[in-house]
Amino acid sequence: MGVIIITKIFIHQVRAAWSRLALTLCQRLPKEALESTPGGDRGERRKQEEKSGGGPKTLGGRLATSVLARLEEKEAAAVGPAWDAALALVGSYGGWHAHASPEKALLPRLRAALRAGAHGCGADVYPKLLPLLGAASPAAPAALLAGAPAWISEGLLLEQEEEEEEKEEGTEGGSSPVRSRVVPARGAAETKHGVRAFFECALLALRRHPDQEEAVVKPVVDLVRR
Repeated sequence: MGVIIITKIFIHQVRAAWSRLALTLCQRLPKEALESTPGGDRGERRKQEEKSGGGPKTLGGRLATSVLARLEEKEAAAVGPAWDAALALVGSYGGWHAHASPEKALLPRLRAALRAGAHGCGADVYPKLLPLLGAASPAAPAALLAGAPAWISEGLLLEQEEEEEEKEEGTEGGSSPVRSRVVPARGAAETKHGVRAFFECALLALRRHPDQEEAVVKPVVDLVRR
């Protein structure tokens, strides 16, 4: 069973286990192994793939594609391992971007996750964001670093709006406001990590891409005004 197929399994415990395995492979396998072609060149299907140029051929290419795809993970128990694996990939395997385009495989997934408030897993996601961007930025586009603060801000403000709506719903019709999830303990922790990641990413973006100052500073000003 190929690594791409493994990551499509619907059982989140299996997806989390795969991410842990991928993390170990990224950290332990030598470059020669990552650049090798699993199973050699045998098989008609493999020959057709190579002839058409479809799909990564090396172990490192398959691993990079599979690991970055897991950044779309939304199940809380599997989010942490998925981001750990992505961090291990970009930090340990310098050739990952030759197999998985940062513009297509990394940027859209980070944007979606951050705009969604890290899918309620901010305590697992936000602390890993700066190391991930720092390791990926030499190969990643400037838009990735410049956009990260704005995406974090959107996610934080989205969570705040949802909490305010829940508070209003909880106080309508004589219901007790105690039942409304205004600022739950987990939400407060996520907000703390999110705000820290916001400013860390903004500083990194300004250092790496000073020409993107306007794009970075605007979300900072907007968040402070809120």
